[in-house]
Amino acid sequence: MIEPAGFGLPLPEDCFRQLFERSADAILLIDGDVFIDCNPAAIALLGCTDKAQVQSLHPAMLSPAVQPDGRPSFETANEMMAIAMRRGSHRFEWMHHRMNGEDLWVEVLLTAIEWQGRTILHATWRDIGDRLQLEAQRQEVEKALQRSEQRMRLALKAAQTGIWEWNIATDHLEHFSDEAKHLFGLTDDTFDGTWATCAKAIHPEDVRRIEQAIESAIAGTTAYAADYRVIWPDGSIHWLAGRGDVLWSEDGKPLTMVGTVQDITPRKEAEEARRRSEERFQAFMDHSPTAAWMVSYEGQMLYINQTYLKMFTLPTPDVVGKSLFDLYPKEVAAEFLHNVQTVIHNRRLLATIEPIPLPDGTIGDSLVYKFPMSDGSGQQVVGGIAIDITDRKRAEEAIQDYADRQTLLNQLAHQIRNSLNLDTVLETTIQAVRNLLEIDYCGFCWVLPETDTPHWEIVQEAKNDHAPSLLGEYPLRLVGDNVVQQLIQQQMVWVDDTAQCSDPVFQALLMESGVQSVVLMPLRTHSQRIGCLIGDHFQQVRPWTERERDLLQSVATQLAIAIDQAELYAQSRAQSEELQHALQELQRTQAQMVQSEKMSSLGQLVAGIAHEINNPVNFIHGNLAHARNYVQDLLALMDLYQQEYLEPTPKIAHYAEEIDLEFLREDLPKLLASMRVGTERIHEIVRSLRIFSRLDEAESKPVDIHDGIDSTLMILHNRLKARPGREEIRVIKEYGSLPPVECYAGQLNQVFMNILSNAIDALEERDQQRSIADQQAEPSTICIKTQVMPDHQVSIHIIDNGTGMLPSVRQRIFDPFFTTKSVGKGTGMGMSISYQIVTEKHGGTLECLSEPGKGTEFVIQIPISKAIAELS
Repeated sequence: MIEPAGFGLPLPEDCFRQLFERSADAILLIDGDVFIDCNPAAIALLGCTDKAQVQSLHPAMLSPAVQPDGRPSFETANEMMAIAMRRGSHRFEWMHHRMNGEDLWVEVLLTAIEWQGRTILHATWRDIGDRLQLEAQRQEVEKALQRSEQRMRLALKAAQTGIWEWNIATDHLEHFSDEAKHLFGLTDDTFDGTWATCAKAIHPEDVRRIEQAIESAIAGTTAYAADYRVIWPDGSIHWLAGRGDVLWSEDGKPLTMVGTVQDITPRKEAEEARRRSEERFQAFMDHSPTAAWMVSYEGQMLYINQTYLKMFTLPTPDVVGKSLFDLYPKEVAAEFLHNVQTVIHNRRLLATIEPIPLPDGTIGDSLVYKFPMSDGSGQQVVGGIAIDITDRKRAEEAIQDYADRQTLLNQLAHQIRNSLNLDTVLETTIQAVRNLLEIDYCGFCWVLPETDTPHWEIVQEAKNDHAPSLLGEYPLRLVGDNVVQQLIQQQMVWVDDTAQCSDPVFQALLMESGVQSVVLMPLRTHSQRIGCLIGDHFQQVRPWTERERDLLQSVATQLAIAIDQAELYAQSRAQSEELQHALQELQRTQAQMVQSEKMSSLGQLVAGIAHEINNPVNFIHGNLAHARNYVQDLLALMDLYQQEYLEPTPKIAHYAEEIDLEFLREDLPKLLASMRVGTERIHEIVRSLRIFSRLDEAESKPVDIHDGIDSTLMILHNRLKARPGREEIRVIKEYGSLPPVECYAGQLNQVFMNILSNAIDALEERDQQRSIADQQAEPSTICIKTQVMPDHQVSIHIIDNGTGMLPSVRQRIFDPFFTTKSVGKGTGMGMSISYQIVTEKHGGTLECLSEPGKGTEFVIQIPISKAIAELS
């Protein structure tokens, strides 16, 4: 129980805990990345009917998809929670949505706390207006609660226990466990087995109490139970709890005492810390700027803090225990009691704005929250807090008065910053400023103090009919050195009344121009040019208010940014084109490196597979000849047996008939022959794989081009075969007599693979739209022609009779990342890399000839020898 200072009525701590937990602040708990709990204030703030609508939701699910600053809510929410977990807490502003779709701006404080052995996030939401008061209260109460809970957990944590058995007659400890020795600060060297040694460690103030407890237990009055302190050799003090019982002889004499000793230091420390925490909590409540109270269903005041007494005018400070009708006028007390009973009946938070008298005699406003809670004994009571929002209300009125003007400023800033034309920016700005301030004249000038003839030049103006035009150049000496220095130092210059101007030079200029009031707002661009907004009033004196000067400062800032944008626009266009070209080149190079690495890995894989297949196949193929000879010998032996023994025994005749001997003699040679055909086919496949991978030909060397083409076709054989819904793709070879060509065989095979794969893709895509009859009438074909060219080059033509290409596609066929295939079926790098292999690696050419409806032909020409390629 906690006794509030000065009021006399004890109050359980959990009542204070509930007062905190039912705070008007919206509080939510986040485990992982979802809400696991929230308080009634959060439910009311979101417009929910039950916390179940919030539980298990990610914070982004209660937010718009994108925050007002353009960041995605989901990723940003995860980032905020990660920062909070890393730092321990994180404060930021966030837009949520209420359940009815309304925007809800809150200030969020995420705090990492320990809960049930893991770290979770404690989230507090506040409306922006009153976040400072409510946040301070929530943080302080939360800290006090966390400290209290931590001490409670420490107090409840089980301590290690020592066991002992004491022979009363001999004063010898028959058993004293190692843990018991540790708790007394003893070791095997310092413990002699007697109770007297243990007693020396007991705090002197506790010795007599222990002796009395032992005497009472030996006398049979009570069981042994005592809490006491021990002093360890290092001087530290520890609290122990001793418990034990006496074992009696048959004649009723005490023999031994058996018991335990337990370290209760954490519990004792926790009890002391808890006492101090309760005192601090009470002090916090009394010094909180928020008034707090509790009242019973019948209207009896159970608790108030000191702020309540200061905020509300009461007839007496002795409030606890009194009825509402003793403290307030009858009508006010009746309304108060009605609200209390309504809250208890509805079990829902009630928020109201109620008037409060202020010390200056005026009436202010207070934001009052009343919520149901338990007083610790099971009785339902109402807790409440009240916040003085008088200053906030007055501030809101002042802000509203300025809102329209600020809205216009924001619109102006948006317009000028979205334009990249300097004249348009200046014209828009000065026209808006003149209309906004309702002045006779507004202009913009460039201040040029560093030129041979220092001057300023007014380049844009907006004026009413009776104001003169001031466009043109003017010597800076007419303005005066003082004003020029202020403009250079970016200081605003304003004169409410020309007659009162303290600078005689500037005053003379104003009077000559007929200006009654003037304001000059300088700005500096990124290129260090000095500009100036000019505001003149000719008809009468016009004071410049602080708000207007702040407004001009904001306009000048936005205008400087817009001017910088316009100046940088031309530079950025040229740089953008250069960077775009560099980026494309970088992407192409990166893709080539990736593709090269992939092909290298593929080549190693293919060569490895070919090698592993080749070894067992060679073993099988090599033994087939021997197996055939052995079978022939056995069959000849059977023939000889049949000639020599014309009549076999019945058992042999029966078995020969059972195994169908004649069929075996006829089929076994055929079986061996088919096995030989299979191994030869495997040899061909392995040879094709080895030729395609060309691991041993990483350098340029003379090779048979036809072998590379045939190996590629062998690998693609499965795609060429007929399948359900598609006839076979026929391959026509028209090979010329080619000499060995010096080339990078593996890379050239990659070119063949890319071109042939694309041709098969094109034919398959066309055949999907044709019937089997149409496919049979006009079969899909790929024709491969090779020949020697007169200029010591060889040409390879790969021709398909597919649908062909549009000119726009053909022109880009070799561009990096260009593909006509659907997403996921092509990278757009195959033909680009093929083009580079042919042109850069081999000094040749790669052309694409195609027309819609007439198929496609790729022509590869490369020199026969490397010397010719280098020469070309």
